[in-house]
Amino acid sequence: MTDASLPGHHLGHINTAGAADDWLLEFSIALDADGFYILYSRDQEGNVREVHSGTSGRALGEYAALHGVDWEELHRDLQHIDIGFAGDFMRYFEHRLGLA
Repeated sequence: MTDASLPGHHLGHINTAGAADDWLLEFSIALDADGFYILYSRDQEGNVREVHSGTSGRALGEYAALHGVDWEELHRDLQHIDIGFAGDFMRYFEHRLGLA
């Protein structure tokens, strides 16, 4: 999909441990009332693609952990979008890192 705008809530650039050009991508997340989300990215040419989708903050946490996403930065952004979803996301990392 090529579009000038990203769907959902704009997250900006998210630090990842992935490919060297990941910092060139901008991200957004579309989130519904039931916790279903779609994570999008847009490259420098304006191409928008669906990166990942799932049904909970925990699922997004798993994705973030597997792909080296700066989960603390992403958690801060999610808190401004949906505090419950952000809490579910954080609980994944609390359990994974033994912070709970």
